[in-house]
Amino acid sequence: MSSTSSSPSSCSLASTCSSNDSQIPERYCSSYIPTPSCALHEDLQPKIIQLFQNTWPGTKTAHIRIKKFWPTGGHNRIIRINVKAKTKAKSPRQDTADGVVEHTSGMSGIDITGVQEDKLAPGRYMLRFPYHDKHCWMEYEVAIISFLNTHFPLAPVPKIVNHSLTSENELGLRYMIQTRLPGSTVQDVYRTLNTTQKITFAWDFGCVLKELGSKSWPCSGDLNPNSDVNDPSFLPPDIPSIKPRCSKGELSKIQQPQKPQTTLQYILSTFERQYSRTNESACSPFHASRFPKIATALAELGLLNDEGNYIVHHSLHERNILVDITSSTTARVGGIIDWDSSSFQPAFMQCRPPQWLWGHPFPRSCRDERIRYTQPDAKDKQSIRNAFVWAVGERWMRLAYTPEYRIARVVLLKGINGFEEGECGCQWAKNTLEKWNAMRPEYAVETGCCEKDGKESCFRQYC
Repeated sequence: MSSTSSSPSSCSLASTCSSNDSQIPERYCSSYIPTPSCALHEDLQPKIIQLFQNTWPGTKTAHIRIKKFWPTGGHNRIIRINVKAKTKAKSPRQDTADGVVEHTSGMSGIDITGVQEDKLAPGRYMLRFPYHDKHCWMEYEVAIISFLNTHFPLAPVPKIVNHSLTSENELGLRYMIQTRLPGSTVQDVYRTLNTTQKITFAWDFGCVLKELGSKSWPCSGDLNPNSDVNDPSFLPPDIPSIKPRCSKGELSKIQQPQKPQTTLQYILSTFERQYSRTNESACSPFHASRFPKIATALAELGLLNDEGNYIVHHSLHERNILVDITSSTTARVGGIIDWDSSSFQPAFMQCRPPQWLWGHPFPRSCRDERIRYTQPDAKDKQSIRNAFVWAVGERWMRLAYTPEYRIARVVLLKGINGFEEGECGCQWAKNTLEKWNAMRPEYAVETGCCEKDGKESCFRQYC
């Protein structure tokens, strides 16, 4: 079984992102292997069969049945795998996996039978390999899933049973085989649930979020994929090796781990990186110099006193949350997937209200700030929201709904991801500054202006 290399380390001084690709450490770019396009999917079938025979030794080619091979996914090809024991019939759960109840959104499936009981256990698995390595950092996902399994063993996240981060394997590609979690995505089935099922699911989802917020770490940023969370010398200090959080395209250019910082220091450092690289946009440097003033004001107001950093799933959307329907009155969180965009962030970044639980149709309208923070009027929706509130706790709700924290999420996201270029991004930034000034006039900042006014319809506040 392949695995990531380990290099336990404590947090130390972080370096600024370099724009010179020649300075990228070899360990971060040596495994960037080009992935064939979907047109070559037929050539991969015999390689996949060989991989499975080596993973489950003794399995004959005739026992591997590819029902459909057209892998789908955002950045990864995803193939469902149903592994059945040599002498046992399908279990009810495997019947569900074959599509009797579960919605699979067109994912391909492979059945493997005749597996010996003393080998890797029969069950439900998933094969993942990236379309293009430029936009998919498998090393990081392997590291973060291992981290979650270690520190949050009760959290509904997959487990990795096999992976390879080089092309030196049966596929000739980087890949990961992980356990397949029960259920279907929220966007596929949530509308079909009855009120009682939605209430039980909202309660369970609130419990999951509260669990993920139960542990904090002194460093903010991305987990270093070279950290070994299972190394005894690494675990006692409980300080993972973390790299500064940068925007896309910069993650591989960090050469030193992050250091412990106050929340204010961390926010300001993200804008220092943005300000140093946004000269091509007429409005970005201006706004990148104004948003830190909001962060400073938040600190003066005592709203950044929690210096801990928590694991934050930046794509906790309906497509990445699984609903496991266990009865006509009960549904639970079957799993949370696609952790490759997660990082360690201040507590308020964890707390974005899941309006889709009780509110408006998703996906777009529930991301609009004006809708996200409205209260449901129907009694059944109020019951769903109440179940979530009771489970997640007062602290989470305070961080979610305090108006200043709503602005704080916007500010930090802009520090991490940067500003959109053009009149739309410029008007969006100006709009955010004006909302802050109306909220806290004693800490008002200059809003500036753009050459042209952008249209309100072309921006939303993702806070």
